[in-house]
Amino acid sequence: MPTLQIDLRDGFDHDDVVLHVNNREAARRSDVTTDLAISHAASFDVPVPEGRCALRIEIPAQNISSSVDLDPAHTPYVAIFVRKGRVEFHKLKEAIAML
Repeated sequence: MPTLQIDLRDGFDHDDVVLHVNNREAARRSDVTTDLAISHAASFDVPVPEGRCALRIEIPAQNISSSVDLDPAHTPYVAIFVRKGRVEFHKLKEAIAML
């Protein structure tokens, strides 16, 4: 089973975060806050099925839920940013380096 590496980057401030893969809860973490010095809040390694899948993030305190379709075989890394109340998914072939 492939693994998707998910990095939560900017825009998190003591948030509860829930990640879903194909409508099943895959990960959950409380009190997620971005470290502004390195633009990083949390990381998850999430097992995913073969082929395309849907990744959804929920941030209840910010009233945010957003999803993206991806293929972990081609883009096994996802960086998630929250900016002005909107989620930005960056599907990547390699992880973003920490500053």
